[in-house]
Amino acid sequence: MKVDTVVAVSFDDGSVGRMQLFERDDIASLTDGHIQAEIGKTGQTWAALGLTAVSWRRCKLEDFPADLHEFRAAWVDRKGKITVDMNKAKDCTRDRLRAERAPLLEAKDVDALRALEADDKAALADVAAEKQRLRDITELPAIDAAKTPDDLKALSCESVLP
Repeated sequence: MKVDTVVAVSFDDGSVGRMQLFERDDIASLTDGHIQAEIGKTGQTWAALGLTAVSWRRCKLEDFPADLHEFRAAWVDRKGKITVDMNKAKDCTRDRLRAERAPLLEAKDVDALRALEADDKAALADVAAEKQRLRDITELPAIDAAKTPDDLKALSCESVLP
């Protein structure tokens, strides 16, 4: 199946999504009406994410950032060019770091219970300090200092916690 049309869809929160419409046997070429109908069908899915499509335009695959996954929620359409909004990308990074740290915090909860059972106040204090370091990971200065999406992609719990 060959991509016939690529569409940038702008949402009410300022973000941008991408639709790829493929050639079909029953349609010689996709008209604006066909595209609008497809956007309408997909609208329920977007609504479940809290998004409403407000406009769209035809474009090319090359008009989108190469990294399709990490910062998709940070895409914006500025002057006809789809780019990554760094402030939104920083929020995406914080969300990713929260997800990364969740199992680490759970493991520390187990360590805390063991320290409590053993009445080991020193171990409990160490666990509390480590849990706080994990909680603070979303406040890393490196997040705010990042200039590019690649700077943000390089950050992980493993890379920033000694």
